[in-house]
Amino acid sequence: MGLLYRLLPGKISSDIILGVDFFVFGLSFLLMYFYGRMMEPVGSAARFLYLCLYLLSMPFTAIYDSLTMTVLIDLLMPILINFIYCKWVCHPIVELREDCNRINGVLLTILIIAECLFLLRIAGFLFIERHVELKKYDVYFSAYSFIYAVFVLMFVFSAIIIIVQNIKSARINELAAEKSHEQSIETIESLVRAVDAKDSYTNGHSARVAKYTRQISKLLGYDDEKADGMYYMALLHDVGKIGVDDAILRKPGKLTDEEFAAIKAHTVIGSQILSRISSMPELKYGALYHHERWDGKGYPRGLKGEEIPEEARIIAVADAYDAMTSNRSYRKALTQDRVHDEIVNGIGRQFWPPAARAMLKMMDQDIHYDMRQKNDESSQNGEQKYEYGIS
Repeated sequence: MGLLYRLLPGKISSDIILGVDFFVFGLSFLLMYFYGRMMEPVGSAARFLYLCLYLLSMPFTAIYDSLTMTVLIDLLMPILINFIYCKWVCHPIVELREDCNRINGVLLTILIIAECLFLLRIAGFLFIERHVELKKYDVYFSAYSFIYAVFVLMFVFSAIIIIVQNIKSARINELAAEKSHEQSIETIESLVRAVDAKDSYTNGHSARVAKYTRQISKLLGYDDEKADGMYYMALLHDVGKIGVDDAILRKPGKLTDEEFAAIKAHTVIGSQILSRISSMPELKYGALYHHERWDGKGYPRGLKGEEIPEEARIIAVADAYDAMTSNRSYRKALTQDRVHDEIVNGIGRQFWPPAARAMLKMMDQDIHYDMRQKNDESSQNGEQKYEYGIS
C-alpha cells in the first residue's frame, strides 16, 4: 500500500485504497455469512443474518452516499441492498439448508479466506487513517467510487450465483445418492427375506447376527456410520444360501463331503450376488469371508490373521454366537455357559481376539441370558426387523 501511495497521486491512490477497502469489507462479511449459514442450523443463524445485513449495508451506503450526495439515496440504498440480499441470497439458502444436512467440503475454506480478508481490510483502514485525508465530495472520489460500486456489485452477485448454484448441484447429487441408497436397501430387504424363507430353522438369523455385529462394532470403537455399514454387511452374510439346495440346508443328519462343499459355496455365491449392488460394494466382503478363521483353517480362501478383512472377523463371531444359541435341524441350542466356553477356546484360533472379547463382554452383561431372546422377539414382532435408515 505504501508503494501505491508513492507511485500515484495522493488523491487517486487514496481513492483506490478506499475502494479496495469497501470491496474487501463487503466480501469478507459475505464469506463469513455463507460460512455461518452453511455450518449452523437455520434457526440459530438468525442473529448472524441480521449482523451481516447491517455490516454489508455499510460499504454500499458509503459508496452511494459519495456518489449521489442525496438524502433519498442515503435512506433507500441500504433498504434496497438488504431487500435484494434477503430475497436473492438468504431465502434460497434457507430453503436449501432446510433440506440439506451436508455441504460441499470445499466451503469449509471460506472461513479461512474471510479471516484473511478481514486482516487486509484492517491494514488498509489503519493506513488510510494515518496517511490520507479523504474529501467526501471530491469529483475524483465520486468517479472512482462509481467504478468501485459497479465492480463490487458485479463481483458480489456473481459470487452469490456461483455459490447458490454449487449448493443446488450438491443437493441434487445428494438426492440422487439417497435414492440409490434407498433402492439398495429395498434390494437388501428382499434378499434377506428370501434367505429366511429357505429354512425355518435359520429364520431371523441374519437380523440377529446384524444386531450383534453392530453391538460388537460399537464396543470396538466404530462410529455410528461405520457400525451401521457393518449392520448391513452382516444382514446379508448368508445371502449365498439362496443358491444352495433346500434339501441340503434342511438335512437333519451329517452332511456328505459333496453336500458340505455345496454349503461352503454359499460364501462365493453371496459375494457374486452382492457385487452387483454398486452403491454398497463393501457388502460382498461379509458374505465372502465370514467363515474364514483367525488360524487360517477357514473357507473359502483359507485366509489367516490380518489377511481377513476386519468386518468379516467381527461378523464371524456374531454368526458363531447366534448359530450356537439357535436350534438347528441337526442339534439343539447350546447353553449360555457352553457358548461362553466355546468362544473363549476359539480366541486366537477361530476368532479375532478383540471381536471375541467384545462378544464375551456382551454375554457377561447379559445376566438374565435373554440377549438372543430379545433380539429374536423384536424381529418376530416386526420391531425394526431390518433397521434401515439407521443414523
